[in-house]
Amino acid sequence: RSVVVAIAYRESLDRYLTAIEAAGLQVVGVDLEAFALLRAVTEPRPASEEARAAIVAVCVGHERTTLAVSDGRVCSFARVIDWGGENVANVLSRALRISPVEAEAVKRSLSLEPGADAPENVDPSQAAEGVRAVKSELQSLVRELLSSLRFYQSQPGSLDIGEILVSGGTTSIP
Repeated sequence: RSVVVAIAYRESLDRYLTAIEAAGLQVVGVDLEAFALLRAVTEPRPASEEARAAIVAVCVGHERTTLAVSDGRVCSFARVIDWGGENVANVLSRALRISPVEAEAVKRSLSLEPGADAPENVDPSQAAEGVRAVKSELQSLVRELLSSLRFYQSQPGSLDIGEILVSGGTTSIP
């Protein structure tokens, strides 16, 4: 038997549960974001059909990133990475010497595209420094994701990766 164990951070869960209770709703189950993404955007593989490639879902949240690998029917690997969009705002705050609130606004208007205009109220040279800082910080996430996928693929019976789905607010930075 294969068993996937996922652990949730109580603080994150408590915020959602408080909101749900305030709305007069009842919780029936709690799910990992990446599992929900897999179910929302992929058709389940028929049981009679052999798995050919793995589907990877990556959800970049504000505080954490979740990753799940599925064969189209069963999730065979999951990981929670202590890295989120908040990290980008923090490096922008330090690099541009601005408050975290201001950095969050800059993050939403920043582009990593070469030759892109600087965000409003940000000097072009400061914007260039911010882009360098953000790209460096994103490398931390990339290393963690690659390490996770290499670990998954080192396991007996792992599949080649066929598709990677990515979601979360930070993924909207051009």
